[in-house]
Amino acid sequence: YMEISRSSTKINLDNLGLLTMQANITGTSRVDGKSGTVNLNYYHEENIFTLWRSLRFGDNLQAWLEQNARLPGNDCPQGKECEEKQ
Repeated sequence: YMEISRSSTKINLDNLGLLTMQANITGTSRVDGKSGTVNLNYYHEENIFTLWRSLRFGDNLQAWLEQNARLPGNDCPQGKECEEKQ
């Protein structure tokens, strides 16, 4: 396990949707009676407007498919025997 002694996060979002995050965690890891210092520094940058659009794309595609996709119809007139097209 790890005992966290210090953690901090800085998040910034500008008006164009660019989100930046800097996270720092410092602690002591203890495994099998041994301990060691852990320093985790993480930086992430992403345009969340683009992310939101891409997430909506999947929902929009699913809605479009539900409205427009259909199983192949039976084009054989009723009462007649038709061959299946290959």
